[in-house]
Amino acid sequence: MRPALEELAIALRSQAADLAEADLAADRDDVRSRAAEIEALHRDPTSPALCCRLGVDGEFADQDRRRREIANFLESLGELRTGSGA
Repeated sequence: MRPALEELAIALRSQAADLAEADLAADRDDVRSRAAEIEALHRDPTSPALCCRLGVDGEFADQDRRRREIANFLESLGELRTGSGA
């Protein structure tokens, strides 16, 4: 199984034309560049420069922290549904 950030980069590249056409990116090269930065972030999740360029923090960059944050979010959804959340 590929790491999530690598999957995200692959998905972005496969949708590059659509993203550019929808004006969500300047052009295909813009999408490819962003995908490359996301892959680089996977290799170096503590890079302040990459986090800054991508507008993300450590919760997104680090795989273990990202998984923990998702688990916390899902747990809070369960609490909200049962009414036991704050």
